Order: sequence, then structure tokens, then C-alpha cells
Amino acid sequence: MIQLFNLPHQVNNPPDSGRSAEVTQRLSNAKEAANKPALQSHEDLARKLQEEMERNRKASSGPMK
Repeated sequence: MIQLFNLPHQVNNPPDSGRSAEVTQRLSNAKEAANKPALQSHEDLARKLQEEMERNRKASSGPMK
């Protein structure tokens, strides 16, 4: 059998301090995300799109010169 790659067969296990830092970062990210306003619902976005399309239609069909 031909070996295409000569890679060491080691699992990258960070020290416990790395895991602790990762957990701290994840908690920080979760707290930040919780403080952001909720995403708009599909209905809200659809309504805004419809309103904008209506405004654009009215503006483009305004008085023609």
C-alpha cells in the first residue's frame, strides 16, 4: 500500500487552561448575543419590503415630464 501523506497520528489536546479560556469566550459571546435585539420576524421583513416596493412604485409612476 502506498502512503500518500506522512502525517503524525496525534490528537491535538489543548491544556486545561485553553479549555477554560474557550468556555469563558463562549460565555462572553452568549451574553453579548443575549443583549442584542431579537431578529425581525419574517412577517415584519415582508411588510417592510412590501412598503418599500410600494413607495418605489409610486415614485417611479409619479408625474412624467
